[in-house]
Amino acid sequence: MRFTKITGFVIIKRVEERITRNMKEHIIQPMRLRWATYLGAFAVTMLLALILLIGCALLPQELICEHLADSVGTVERDTRDQYIFDRSAASKADVGTDVLMLQASISTNNRYLGAVLTNPIYTYSDLPDWEDLHEVIARQAYDIPHDGVWLYARYWMGFRVILRLALTLFNYAQIKRYLAVIFFTLFALVMTSVAKHSNLRNGFLFALSVILVRPHVIASSMQFTCCFLIAFAAMLLIPWLYRHPRYEGLFFMEVGMVTMYFDFYTVPLITFGFPMLYLCLLRLEGGERISVRAVLKRFAAWAAGYGLMWIAKLTLTSLLTSVNGLAQGLSSFAVRVGIKKEAHLEKYNSVKAALDALGEAIFSDQTGKIVYLLMLALVVIVVLVQIGKKHVALAHMRRGLPLMFLAAMPFIWFLVTIQPVAIHAYFQYRSIVLTYWGVGIYVQYLLGTRPVKKLESPLEQET
Repeated sequence: MRFTKITGFVIIKRVEERITRNMKEHIIQPMRLRWATYLGAFAVTMLLALILLIGCALLPQELICEHLADSVGTVERDTRDQYIFDRSAASKADVGTDVLMLQASISTNNRYLGAVLTNPIYTYSDLPDWEDLHEVIARQAYDIPHDGVWLYARYWMGFRVILRLALTLFNYAQIKRYLAVIFFTLFALVMTSVAKHSNLRNGFLFALSVILVRPHVIASSMQFTCCFLIAFAAMLLIPWLYRHPRYEGLFFMEVGMVTMYFDFYTVPLITFGFPMLYLCLLRLEGGERISVRAVLKRFAAWAAGYGLMWIAKLTLTSLLTSVNGLAQGLSSFAVRVGIKKEAHLEKYNSVKAALDALGEAIFSDQTGKIVYLLMLALVVIVVLVQIGKKHVALAHMRRGLPLMFLAAMPFIWFLVTIQPVAIHAYFQYRSIVLTYWGVGIYVQYLLGTRPVKKLESPLEQET
């Protein structure tokens, strides 16, 4: 009789364990939405993207021109001195692209709605130099006829939706001021969110990772802030996503689409990496297993949204205007990844050129390199000492590997995009912010610090 009771108890326990495991696997592998949901969301987002661009073209051009004319002095000062604070390579602002954003915004108006897809940039043959940018802006603000145009059709330039609206209220200097306020406000909100839902150390490590890529420089530029604002906004939604995991694939697809829509190709990877690191952190501290494979699935959703949104833009341009958007976009892509060679860019198709440029941006100078490597060595020594004292569990080392994979992703991205990195390392290097936070929270996890508070997991909700 006793044997029968014991056997029955064992069977019941095994059934309970199997049910619990199946429930947990179902919750942690949540990409179960139907393909029709993804396709419908993609179509709605693309339609909304086009409607917003058309809508911004209908905004009052007179007000925009007035505030643009009031921006000429700021543009002139910025073009004279592009460097901020320590005047190192990574402290350079991309004034040229910011001015290009202003030009694209003013040329998108109701005179020709096709401009929302062809993206005309008007030029003046007697103003060919860098020092002439403020005069170009002045002439466009006063509607002086241009004598040249080139079509930048390979980007959505969704920033025009926000920038044209902002220009109805503010000039360029005021826009930069309030943009910096928004940047640092979202930064503070994310830091608070991580500290609340994880622990203070991880919130601090997030803040430190951003500090190491010069947030004061980022906040000074319309172009530089774009991907950080998208990443921060996505991170604020991660606690909700943690409780609703079945929407993870759709969420990352939408983030990829939004990134392609607004960004001028700066650091798009962070819009995936930052939210994914936060999600992995919550899962680890919730006692759930994560895998590199799961991370790759979410990255595939993000990349699909990012890539297909670009193809959709090129296709719409080719179908609805006289510009062959597909030819322009794919040709540019082939040049950027080194498939198609151009003589004047050949020197940038080099791993060494990219690494040298990255080193200059990250370290600033030889002294900076020494300080950087000493701090890195100190972190490694602390971890090795803890491993030697057996204060680090091997199980933790294995379970945290997805964090290290995400930390390594910027370097994979750099190797794939050697030419853009070699040319624009002074801002593209900032993808390394993922490495800083990924390594930081991995080390913090290894040292066994448990969260002060954690979210109620989906499994706990079910049971």
